[in-house]
Amino acid sequence: MIEYKKMEKSYLYQAARMNAISFSDYPLVGKIRNEFESNEAFIDFLTEALKVYIYAHSKKNTVFLGFENNKIRSFAILVSPRDKKVNFFDYMTSGGVKTINNGSYKQNFLTITTVKHRA
Repeated sequence: MIEYKKMEKSYLYQAARMNAISFSDYPLVGKIRNEFESNEAFIDFLTEALKVYIYAHSKKNTVFLGFENNKIRSFAILVSPRDKKVNFFDYMTSGGVKTINNGSYKQNFLTITTVKHRA
């Protein structure tokens, strides 16, 4: 049985890694897959980008993680229609600057965050 808990920052990496692995074959992120030398490097990049995404949302919304046998199995962001939307500044102050400053990720990070906001 899955038990849901409000996300704590200590679970950020695990939540991002689970999402990176789960969504690595989706068409949205597949557009940048060829920019990486290996699948592991691609998953590492997605993990870093999703850490920023999840952390930015956790500041303005409610994030839940589903645990089964002490392992994260699911993830949800609950967005209230009354809350302010997450914007580019929120991403930058949630670790985006650090991710962008990693030269190999710079263009890919900007691409994926731009595409996500258009979706």
